Amino acid sequence: MWRGAWAAVCVALLAAGCGDPGTGPGVGGTGRDAGNGGGGGPLPGDAPKGPWLRVVHAAPDLPAVDVYVEGLPTPLATDVAFLETTGELRLPPGPWTVELRLSGAAADSAPSVRAGPLTLAAGDVVTVVAAGLLGGSEPESALRLLPLREGFGPVGTDAVRVRVVHASPDAPPLGLDVEDDERVELPALPRFADSGAEGLLVPAERLLSVAVRADGVRLTGLVLPALPAGASLLAIATGELEGAVDGQRGFGVLLVGPEGTVGFVRQNPFVYLLNTVPDVTRVDVFAGGIEVASDLTFGALSARLQVPPGAHALELFTATPGATRPAGAPLASDVLELREAGETYLVEAVGLRAPDGDDAPPTIRLLALETDFGRTRAEGAEADTLARLRVVHASPDAPPVDAGWVELSGFTRAVTALPYLGASNAAGEELSAPAERTLGVAFAGGDLRATFPLVLEPGERAFAFATGRLLPEGDDARFQLQVVRAPPSHTVGGVPWTVTSVPAAQP
Repeated sequence: MWRGAWAAVCVALLAAGCGDPGTGPGVGGTGRDAGNGGGGGPLPGDAPKGPWLRVVHAAPDLPAVDVYVEGLPTPLATDVAFLETTGELRLPPGPWTVELRLSGAAADSAPSVRAGPLTLAAGDVVTVVAAGLLGGSEPESALRLLPLREGFGPVGTDAVRVRVVHASPDAPPLGLDVEDDERVELPALPRFADSGAEGLLVPAERLLSVAVRADGVRLTGLVLPALPAGASLLAIATGELEGAVDGQRGFGVLLVGPEGTVGFVRQNPFVYLLNTVPDVTRVDVFAGGIEVASDLTFGALSARLQVPPGAHALELFTATPGATRPAGAPLASDVLELREAGETYLVEAVGLRAPDGDDAPPTIRLLALETDFGRTRAEGAEADTLARLRVVHASPDAPPVDAGWVELSGFTRAVTALPYLGASNAAGEELSAPAERTLGVAFAGGDLRATFPLVLEPGERAFAFATGRLLPEGDDARFQLQVVRAPPSHTVGGVPWTVTSVPAAQP
């Protein structure tokens, strides 16, 4: 009945940059009914009216699994990955124990998790959600199965029924503010609990801005796609709220409709602002007339901000007391495309207020850099030994530069002829860590001009901004390096990014 409507939702998820269960963050898609057994033929004794069972994989560190019921030697579904949903699995009425084994594991091996016996009667529709952490060291975050008997209430013609499931292994009791208007429709839902079989009524056919709150504090926000009127679905909060926003295990909401996984809605983009304008002492930044960053000195990094996906007009002013937008023209004004849900953007203020004297117009710009490092960063064990670094040319009076590593054997150029406002490969250079290194900078094709000592930590993602002026005037900031460090993808997302100024040394 809802096939066409859900297809439209899938298109909306793609446009919003939501994740396809099979392709990782930021790539849209519909998902699939997973497993060779999904929706397959009935087992012996099957009743035409059910019961029906399906399994949703919402455990962020659990590899792909095979779905069994105790007593049957073959799996009902195979190779079900994180964020995937099986087809409807038909069983005869009776008590059944559901077991999940790692994909390909022997049928007689110990299951990773099991639940039951579940008493299934004719007509029952049960969704079993795998939640928690396989490697959870605490009972409150351990892997488990959550059986949900479906019993959605009446919907009407202008609403959607949504049953909310709290399956995030590290989030506190969550409150959901459906319109992000300070009115919390679902307060303090405990971890591994759900909002009830009837579901909540929410508006249909339009985007919904949802704030996630705990104890009155806004933790994060996301935008749900326009959902078809009259539909019923599960909205499963999963992933790690304190994990890296753009990591494979980052927090989001998994939407599961009558035909399986619809999509994964990631958190709204986060933004950091960096001031690299060498001839302005302090700056304020405004968005839509509202001050979002105040009194940023040269080389300073703002607190983390969160914005809805979309285009955002930012204005830069010389810092003034108070939070009111100044009446005059800004030093810079740019519309930035911050559209990728689950992404963190680094917005750089770069250029000069007076490039050729006080009468010259400013050349300041606001530029947004994606910080996903090509989504090729290592996670898990690999992250313990690797770091990634990108070089950005933000020195307004420097010619194109080469950058690389200074060792006893000489200067090895890793980046060549990088122009002003240019950045090195989006994936960054993969480096072993921890390690103390010396970054060298030369004019393109020329001799080494400056060196900068760096210490890179395991799993770290860092930007090295060549900033300041080669020929400073008055109090202008001199040529230096600003190193912006993102925490490793396997550490808590609550750890703020940092910036360090590294003065240039003579080679």
